[in-house]
Amino acid sequence: QNRRYWAIMHQISEQLRVNNENMSVDTWHEWAKRKFIGVREIALPYGEIAVLGMTSTNLSVGDFSDYMQMVEAWAVDHGVIFNDLPERA
Repeated sequence: QNRRYWAIMHQISEQLRVNNENMSVDTWHEWAKRKFIGVREIALPYGEIAVLGMTSTNLSVGDFSDYMQMVEAWAVDHGVIFNDLPERA
């Protein structure tokens, strides 16, 4: 599953532009976590708060599969054409 997920992220990063700019794989990963899994707040020094995407590592196999399907569907709706993705587990 992990191998397929990162292949999806790489192809999104290669094919989509935001405001005429390419976004990194890590940026798309953070965006997808926020959009499809949710966010969490962490306290930083000096009273600052950071809002981060929930981690995908704690998802069950089934939940991670659902998450990947949502990311794939969103990407296809936005014009990504996936090539040579590893098979689904």
